[in-house]
Amino acid sequence: MKFLDDGTPSTYEGKNFGRVTEQPNFKVEVDGEEKLWTVTKARAVNSLYGQIIFLGRYHGSLSGKEFILLVKYDRPNNKREYTIQEGLLRIEEWKQKTRVEEN
Repeated sequence: MKFLDDGTPSTYEGKNFGRVTEQPNFKVEVDGEEKLWTVTKARAVNSLYGQIIFLGRYHGSLSGKEFILLVKYDRPNNKREYTIQEGLLRIEEWKQKTRVEEN
């Protein structure tokens, strides 16, 4: 998967409770096809959103960067949960470095 931009802000208003959720949109290329990918904003650094933000900061930009997107598991109703291989590796490196600096 290749990021074609650094994302644009968007929101989603839930049908059941009317709760507004931030869901940035990213232009990506998958198998030569351009797509719009919406990711729910989350707080955890290990979340997909956290990985994307971390990688954007690590590389200085997401635009033009390619990553391996892995399916963590399939949920009911054909909803998949994803992770980015490099995101997990870079976050783990950062955590290890932070632990060493604290000691």
